[in-house]
Amino acid sequence: NLNRHVEDLQQQLQDKESALVELMCKNESMKNDNSSTITASEQYLAEKDDIIKQLRCSFNQSEALAKFALEEEVLRHQATIKTLEERNDMVYESELSQSMDECD
Repeated sequence: NLNRHVEDLQQQLQDKESALVELMCKNESMKNDNSSTITASEQYLAEKDDIIKQLRCSFNQSEALAKFALEEEVLRHQATIKTLEERNDMVYESELSQSMDECD
């Protein structure tokens, strides 16, 4: 009877050791899965940061182009205003000259 009890205990011990080995293998597998997930997450974050940098660069370029286009538009308007002022002055001088001639 004692032998039977010892055999049962040995079998329980062997079962526990097998279960422990299985758990250790699962744990190692989970560590590898977690490591892969962490690596993928780090890669995702790096790609996201790169996209954000590209967007900032594009925004800055767009802003610079818009500013340049606006400055060009202002210069065109200033040139138009100057031309109109010169024409106005010429018309005024011409009308003034005609008025003076009519007075003579």
